[in-house]
Amino acid sequence: MKRTPSITAIPKTLIISLCFSLSALILLFLFFVRPNNLQELSQLSELSQLSQLSLSPIPILASIGLICTVHFCGGLRIQLLAQYSDAQLTLWQGIKSHLLGLFSAAITPSGTGHVPMVSLSLMKSGVDKHTAWSVGFYTAVIDMFSYAWLLPTAAIGLMLTQSSTTLLNTKVVFIIIAVSLALFIAFYISVMKLHYLQKLMTWLCQHSFLRRWEKHISNFFQNLIERMDKLSQQSLKRHVYLQLVSSTLHISGSCILWVTLKGVGIHLAFFETVALTFLILLLSFVIPTPGGSGYAEASASLIMSQQLAGQHQDIAHILPAIVVWRFLTHYSNFIIGPLLGGHMLLKHLNKKHS
Repeated sequence: MKRTPSITAIPKTLIISLCFSLSALILLFLFFVRPNNLQELSQLSELSQLSQLSLSPIPILASIGLICTVHFCGGLRIQLLAQYSDAQLTLWQGIKSHLLGLFSAAITPSGTGHVPMVSLSLMKSGVDKHTAWSVGFYTAVIDMFSYAWLLPTAAIGLMLTQSSTTLLNTKVVFIIIAVSLALFIAFYISVMKLHYLQKLMTWLCQHSFLRRWEKHISNFFQNLIERMDKLSQQSLKRHVYLQLVSSTLHISGSCILWVTLKGVGIHLAFFETVALTFLILLLSFVIPTPGGSGYAEASASLIMSQQLAGQHQDIAHILPAIVVWRFLTHYSNFIIGPLLGGHMLLKHLNKKHS
């Protein structure tokens, strides 16, 4: 069982996240501007153009619409899984659980706090413990399948476009395909061979420090697997519906950066930008900083600036778009989470751990 961060760690995590992001943005600003001395710095055309920058309202509103679509799909997916488990849950309760899960993921390395917070939120909404945990874990199972087909689709699509051949080579694409196959296998095991997971946990409990809690862990996983098995046995129609909702969630989230770039007057190819954003976001799960802070800003800025190479568009305008993108997709979670009671849920969860 992963320990959820304490309530007192939230401000510290936010500060750490902001430090990584600001450090990356400052370094990128200096990289884009490249002044030779302080006198030239005040005369740079990039700075004068940046000071005159205006955000177009329509793309910004479209970005807000896309992030709302992400939250709607996330809540709908949780509601559907709860209903398939014979639990009563409203759409708003599902959206709230999704938002609280994002809040917890934002304050934990690699988003490890997402499933515990979703599960706790569902329990607070009246869903029994084992069903709540099974729904939380099954959202990750659904994501495995979505990533498994979206990942090679994005990579192969980028290989077929002329302007992205320098970003991906054949070796990298083979690695991506191997990761995709691993995700398909993990999805298959999670859906069709759940008893393997139970055997694995039994072995771990018998051969590690978990031995003293073997009975409690075994009972927990037995009940969890029973309910996850019920979800995996749903009709093909229901599984397809869940995948459509999940894919809409991920594709909408990957479109936000392209829209914010248009809002500052930068026009890049739609598919390439969305595919690259998806790859950046997926890789952020293995970055140990909260929400991939620093990495997300740096990689997105550098890759998008490379896409602009040879075009008559101002590279310095990328940074404001990155700031808006990261606020909508990451830092807004630090505002929405506490408003929805995230602090109280974390406090309750840590009382149970103590």
